[in-house]
Amino acid sequence: MDPSDPEGAEGRLPGERMRRTAWIWAIGSAAWTFDAIVNLHYHNRPHAELALMVAIMFAIAWAYYSRAQGR
Repeated sequence: MDPSDPEGAEGRLPGERMRRTAWIWAIGSAAWTFDAIVNLHYHNRPHAELALMVAIMFAIAWAYYSRAQGR
């Protein structure tokens, strides 16, 4: 980090990079939801429940970081 640039590289604020990657959380949530649906179809309920919990965690992270974009 350049000491003459206190806001970080190219004038970006430190948290801006995380706000710009909020879409990754949305894609992860969709992928885990799809995994849960496939496992329910094949009657693998324990794995489907675990996949759904992970999908919910990804959705919460997506909501948090996408809301940070409006700040």
